[in-house]
Amino acid sequence: YPLCERIRQAQALLARYNGSRDMWGNPHGMPAIPPEANRTGLQDYLGAQQEIFAGQFMLAVVSLQKAIRSGDEVVPVADAGRQVDELKKNHPGDYDKGISEFLKTK
Repeated sequence: YPLCERIRQAQALLARYNGSRDMWGNPHGMPAIPPEANRTGLQDYLGAQQEIFAGQFMLAVVSLQKAIRSGDEVVPVADAGRQVDELKKNHPGDYDKGISEFLKTK
């Protein structure tokens, strides 16, 4: 279940990025993520993984493009770009529809 593992890893990453401090008040070595601003990209990325798994390729294109555009440092941008390229190659009709929908959301 690779998707479940990715979700678990993302949850662990978010937990590390929550800005918590040790008993001396020092950060745990990871910067804090602003409450909603930077989590949106990760949510879009994880949503795209589920959409791909469900065969909803047009929606996956939209979600991946939104994740890339977010600028969220925890989004694996290279992986998201690779997935968009694969969707373009393997599902050109869904890719075209997804890009059209994404461009409407600017």
